[in-house]
Amino acid sequence: MTNEVAALPDNAKVSRTRNLQFFELVPPIHPPGNAYLSRTENLQFFEMTSSFHPPGDAYASRTRNLQGFEMTPLLYQYKIEIIEIDITDEYGNPANKFAKGETIQIKFVIMNLGDAESLPLNQGLVCLEVLDQLSTVMFLGYTFVDLPKQSSKEFVFGFTIPPTAMDGIYTIKIMVYTDWPMKGGIGLTIEEAEFIVA
Repeated sequence: MTNEVAALPDNAKVSRTRNLQFFELVPPIHPPGNAYLSRTENLQFFEMTSSFHPPGDAYASRTRNLQGFEMTPLLYQYKIEIIEIDITDEYGNPANKFAKGETIQIKFVIMNLGDAESLPLNQGLVCLEVLDQLSTVMFLGYTFVDLPKQSSKEFVFGFTIPPTAMDGIYTIKIMVYTDWPMKGGIGLTIEEAEFIVA
């Protein structure tokens, strides 16, 4: 367990699914540098002194609990992919270049490739953004979806390009979360595509 004062000299990244009894990062014990923890059994004490561990990085991996830190489902427990991103006009014809005032359709498929050890996606957040070349959000659309393991769903979002839009390359970002990030949601996957406004 690290605290803000102890970890000030540099970064400590701890990844655990079992108990971590003691992990102190202070300058006398751990000179400036990063400590990465990854273990498969209990870690009772991991002392990093100059003689035992010269300044630099330490790597350790864990798959057990971290006391004092209740872990949310890990990313590897979700196997979500975004595939088959198609950009078309409003009639479904493939296109990549649009004029101002025209409507663009973005069609994509989300798959849950989960196996027996994975999780279904319950009320997951599917979010789509369209950004201009200045990274200004021109469009934001979202929906919530249940996606059981070994299933897929198709989505279609429509966006009309404003008459005042800038010419240039626009970026489409498709993102899947377990919930809104401000509510503690975990980002599961993201894919991007581009189209031109001229």
